[in-house]
Amino acid sequence: MKTISYYVIFIFINIQLNSQWFTQSLPTNTFLSTVTIIDDNICIAAGNTGTILRTTNGGLNWVIQNSGTFEYLLESFHPFNGTAVYIIGVNGIIRKSINNGSSWLAVTSPTSQYLYAIHFSDDNYGFIAGDNNTIFKTTNGGNNWIQLTSPLPSNASLSSMDFIDYYTGWVAGTTNQPAVYYLIHTTNGGASWDILPNTPQGYSIDIGFNNQFLFYEHWLNASYTIHRSTNWGNSWTQVNVPPGVDSISGDGISRIYCRNPRKIWVATSGNTSPGIFLTTNYGQSWTRQLYGDINDIDIGATFQTGWATNLVTFNNTIYKTTNGGITSIEPNGSETPKGFALYQNYPNPFNPVTNIKFEIPKDVNVSIKIYDLLGKEVFSINEFKKAGSYEVQFDGANFASGMYFYQITA
Repeated sequence: MKTISYYVIFIFINIQLNSQWFTQSLPTNTFLSTVTIIDDNICIAAGNTGTILRTTNGGLNWVIQNSGTFEYLLESFHPFNGTAVYIIGVNGIIRKSINNGSSWLAVTSPTSQYLYAIHFSDDNYGFIAGDNNTIFKTTNGGNNWIQLTSPLPSNASLSSMDFIDYYTGWVAGTTNQPAVYYLIHTTNGGASWDILPNTPQGYSIDIGFNNQFLFYEHWLNASYTIHRSTNWGNSWTQVNVPPGVDSISGDGISRIYCRNPRKIWVATSGNTSPGIFLTTNYGQSWTRQLYGDINDIDIGATFQTGWATNLVTFNNTIYKTTNGGITSIEPNGSETPKGFALYQNYPNPFNPVTNIKFEIPKDVNVSIKIYDLLGKEVFSINEFKKAGSYEVQFDGANFASGMYFYQITA
């Protein structure tokens, strides 16, 4: 393994190495708790005081929608290939749009409990869940609700869910005093549920399924972990968490997105390592795509367009990517270098783009990291590359002016 630490990046403007996630301009500073992508141009965000925002032009403009409520909106969902959008929140609030968020209808709620989890397989068939073991199902778009019988204690809080079709799904729940953590599973659309006996202990943050594995994020004793199951949740293997997400730093995981069979995104928040991370090897290693407190993330059906909400109470931001958040390492020339080399970034100083050139004499995994003067990692990219000369281009915003070091490991 060859490691080269080199040179200093001088930044005289505010610049953040944010990979390919770009900040959106919003008409409100209201806290936004959830974001849902409709397509490459249409996105919905919602949060406190009944706030719903919508863009129809890829984020160039955001319009405040009339939700008809001041209740706190917690979670949203849009089924693939549908036109409906559902939003749930405190006190059993449910809002629905049948035109991709252009207008909103009040749905008669079957409960006054806080609702945290939602999934719809199409515009009409879906589930909601929340406090006090509350779980309901609808087959007609919320016109009627069927209360389902969960095997968990009556004080269980159901915090997240995911389904792979109309019948097979999982719901995560927690009880307090004593603290017990559960994962329940159905294969018949909620008519019956099984408690999975080997569920990793810890408060459920999020659960997600791709076409191969089930992923489960949870929190226990101030430590965040991610587990993977290859057999529908009957047994689990712990995988690595993004760097800096641990009990000491206070950083935590807020969301996992794993619909893509090869790419998994995780949103984190905290003091040391907040941001968006991507793994392409099921958690063996992670690449940071964005630095900042992230509350929610959603990626589109092509896994290129994505949106994320920033976890800052009075200065909220929505980020967007159009290429899956990837900062690519581009080839530069066709000759095979004779040795490893890392060059001074140019221009230096820069405003707002700089390039880093390096050479590798053989096929190898390349890791580039950037650190501030305190040694804190603020950006990283990790890709396998064939022998050759390459350049990495960085562009971003909202990073403190100063001196930064970059390092290549190959």
